[in-house]
Amino acid sequence: MTEQEINNLQHLRTELTSAKQKVLSLQQEIKQAEENIYSKCQHKWELDRTNVGEHTEYICAKCHLSKK
Repeated sequence: MTEQEINNLQHLRTELTSAKQKVLSLQQEIKQAEENIYSKCQHKWELDRTNVGEHTEYICAKCHLSKK
């Protein structure tokens, strides 16, 4: 184990922490943008044929967001 390896590991951990913070920030921005668009759109709900689940899902043909 060398000093360079230890420093490299610490650098990688720092980069990972920064990347995680960036992801969280982007997720919050996306959520806010979706909420903003959802509230302004005059939705045209269509059956979401890509979702095969237990519940019937609808998606807006205009904004492409799921029905809440």
